[in-house]
Amino acid sequence: MKNMKIRNLFVAICFSLIGLQTFAQTLTFNEKDKVFNLGFGFGNRYYGDSYYDRTFPPISLSLEYCVADGVGPGSIGIGAFFAYQSFEHDYGGWGYRYSDIVLGGRGAYHLPLIDKFDTYGGIMLAYRVVSSSTYGAYGGITDGHTDGSAPFFSLYAGGRYYLSSKFAIMGEVGYAYTWLTLGLSFKF
Repeated sequence: MKNMKIRNLFVAICFSLIGLQTFAQTLTFNEKDKVFNLGFGFGNRYYGDSYYDRTFPPISLSLEYCVADGVGPGSIGIGAFFAYQSFEHDYGGWGYRYSDIVLGGRGAYHLPLIDKFDTYGGIMLAYRVVSSSTYGAYGGITDGHTDGSAPFFSLYAGGRYYLSSKFAIMGEVGYAYTWLTLGLSFKF
């Protein structure tokens, strides 16, 4: 049910953006452009409980390549995604440590709405690699606690506001690694 609501919201946002397209100035993501993103995540899809302590905050790196522009009013990009975060749950001398890595491929449709602002929405197909370990000893338990490694897909929407022709601030929302990602983008 939750996935259905998120998908419906994503579709509604995409159609709203298409309706606003008449205000677009120029494409900010053109054929053969490459954009590198460095993001910092907020909110967490997997470890939302307050009993987890973050030991390494969610960071993500992605690279996107524009394969075609002039596709309707926008352009299409594909790329790679990497993210990492870690958590710990301590029971007072013993506990669990989790390491969480996401490797994936993404595809997005970019729709220019405002000059210098690259808005987009897309899908990511990825594999989540989770490892865990215990420390200390409680009742003889000393082995790993969980392994949640699995493939997944997610929908996302975002934007990059260009401060110069090569540098932008970026933000993304979606049902992916974190609920909100803010960061920097570099076009080359």
